Amino acid sequence: MKRNSKNSSDAGKQKPDEKHVTEVNRKFLRRHEAAIYLNERGYPITKATLQKLATCGGGPPYQRFGTYALYTPPELDVWAEARLRTPLAVGAA
Repeated sequence: MKRNSKNSSDAGKQKPDEKHVTEVNRKFLRRHEAAIYLNERGYPITKATLQKLATCGGGPPYQRFGTYALYTPPELDVWAEARLRTPLAVGAA
């Protein structure tokens, strides 16, 4: 008979879901996490768009660590808020 190798104290614990970064307790987010972070806050953007903006300019500030782009949540918030604008009036001449 095989014994279950899991510790009974681990039975009630949930694994953190990598697809959600709602509770940010880390200083830096990688690019795909930054896209998830912004989407969870109502700013629709993809990882590919962040990559393009990093190359062409106009994206949120980031730092490099080796080959990884690292973003900070406060800077993502400031950048996203700055991109919001009032829509143009329809039919205004």
